[in-house]
Amino acid sequence: MQFTEKRMHNQQLFDLGVDLNDMDDPSTIDGKIDRLQDELDLVMITEYFDESMVLLSKLMHWSLDDLRYISRGARQPGFREPLTDDVRAQIRSWNSADVKLYERFNRTFWGKVKGYGPSFEEDLKTFRKLQLDLSDTCRDVRKDDVTDRRVVKPRLKEAAPEWCSVFFMDDVHFTAIIRKRMKMKGLPLYDTCDQR
Repeated sequence: MQFTEKRMHNQQLFDLGVDLNDMDDPSTIDGKIDRLQDELDLVMITEYFDESMVLLSKLMHWSLDDLRYISRGARQPGFREPLTDDVRAQIRSWNSADVKLYERFNRTFWGKVKGYGPSFEEDLKTFRKLQLDLSDTCRDVRKDDVTDRRVVKPRLKEAAPEWCSVFFMDDVHFTAIIRKRMKMKGLPLYDTCDQR
């Protein structure tokens, strides 16, 4: 197997520090997943993002209002290709360690939802209402940029309140603001290349 081919193998666990040569070693994979479960208080799951935000709000003692967001660059519904059962099985086999990671944290995730208490569904409903209100206030869906057939890029309403612009910032600009605030507070920037 060539290096570039190996790099596409179990990409999630590679990003979490598993060496490419250890991807097919069950004891290494199980050990890493066990350590991650001990180290991480919450693993959010993309396809349950709103549910993840509700869990995060409780964990961090934050208001649901603090976690509102506008999806940027979400994939167009028509751009998704249906997978055959055979292709799905091949992907699961090729990424078996990532599948194991996902399955563990998916179980953990729903355990946390159950442990949240009886108000979870109501809090989720409240959060989704906040999301709709945010979109109605800030986003002009009629002017969304759909020129890239792969993704939808949301557009700010012309008459939106000034605070709405924060929800349309890209990662680079938002990170610059965070870094500036960290520097002002004397917090480490964790960037050995830039000590400004």
